[in-house]
Amino acid sequence: MPSYLSSNHSILVYSAFQPTIDGTLYSKTTVPIHQRYQAISDRPDIYYVTAILPKPHFYLYCADSEDVNFMNCESTPFLAPCTALNITQCYWQSLQTTDIDELTFHVPIGQQKDLIMVTIVTIVVTIMGCLVLLVTMVKSDLDRKSHKN
Repeated sequence: MPSYLSSNHSILVYSAFQPTIDGTLYSKTTVPIHQRYQAISDRPDIYYVTAILPKPHFYLYCADSEDVNFMNCESTPFLAPCTALNITQCYWQSLQTTDIDELTFHVPIGQQKDLIMVTIVTIVVTIMGCLVLLVTMVKSDLDRKSHKN
């Protein structure tokens, strides 16, 4: 679904901490981003739209305990899924971040004036691809039948 027709998404990424030589912990996570199709523009001077990916929120898993008063949370925890694989709820606390900004992308958009040309080229390329597949399948079938005889 094109981005201009869809709602916002939340992504939960679970990453384990790794110790460093100096005793601190770090975690590195890479998230691929797909810049989704945007609505075409009827203004000939607009070739890009701005998409903003808000800065991420980070949460730390609190120690396992049924009693929220005995957990290793410095602030008030909240419930969220424990892992990406199940729906069990665990306690998490929010971490403060200072050096992370939102990401801004300039996503290219199509022009309304190019719609007919793009439609025709798409249809022609699709028909040609279907013909190539059809010829390949028929040729393969004929080759298979000739080897049987």
